[in-house]
Amino acid sequence: LKVTEGRFSLQELINSDEVFVTNSVIGIKKVNYIDGQYIINNSSENLTNQLITQYRNLSDKRPNKE
Repeated sequence: LKVTEGRFSLQELINSDEVFVTNSVIGIKKVNYIDGQYIINNSSENLTNQLITQYRNLSDKRPNKE
């Protein structure tokens, strides 16, 4: 899985196969549009949803901190 982290122009993001953002609060969030322009999912694998599912599975297995 090739993931690129960095600063991207609006056109680069619009032309990407998939776009997502991540942080410790939201986990992984798929980006569907930016500045009123839709991101067309060019990936037949829908990797963002696979990442979200795996992240949730791992998060559910973490021990609860009390």
